[in-house]
Amino acid sequence: MRWLLECGYRIDLVVERKVVVELKCVEAFAPVHEAIMLTYLRLSGFLLGLLINFNVTVLKNGIKRFVYRPVEERKTLRRVPQRDAEDTEDTEKNG
Repeated sequence: MRWLLECGYRIDLVVERKVVVELKCVEAFAPVHEAIMLTYLRLSGFLLGLLINFNVTVLKNGIKRFVYRPVEERKTLRRVPQRDAEDTEDTEKNG
């Protein structure tokens, strides 16, 4: 069964109502393939996705995993400022 999203997109597979699986047979993944997967995750509400390319000699080389974090969750994450090398040297001299 294919999942039809309200906007007309069709998800190839959904596993255990948790993971979106998109199947491809292409030379290499293009940015549009990644964008499609992120769109599926955003519109469906699922958090995990697998993009699988069957046009590879070793299948594990053709798998790309996606984890979608909603915008609200991303806003709550803090950025830790990185110290410059100069700051580190000043601290060592003064410390």
